[in-house]
Amino acid sequence: MAILKKRPAEEFRIPSLAESDASYAALLEKRDELNERYRGLNAERSKLHHEIERAKAAGGERLRADVARLLGESPEGSISELSLQLREVTKENVQH
Repeated sequence: MAILKKRPAEEFRIPSLAESDASYAALLEKRDELNERYRGLNAERSKLHHEIERAKAAGGERLRADVARLLGESPEGSISELSLQLREVTKENVQH
């Protein structure tokens, strides 16, 4: 009698939902994009908090933004300008 050779069976693999459904895959990609944006906004917000604290610790010696503009200087780094940026970042973070 001839010996029957067994062929190795192909491994059965169940595809993930993302592989099966393109709309679900698109939702996962959008979620990842939003999470990345959220992390970026949180990092920027944290950086602005630290800059504001450093400016306050230095006695707030920088000019207010409107005064600096009148004098022809750059308003960047003033506490009021940093606070404005912080509000914008926080607002954008809440919207997303």
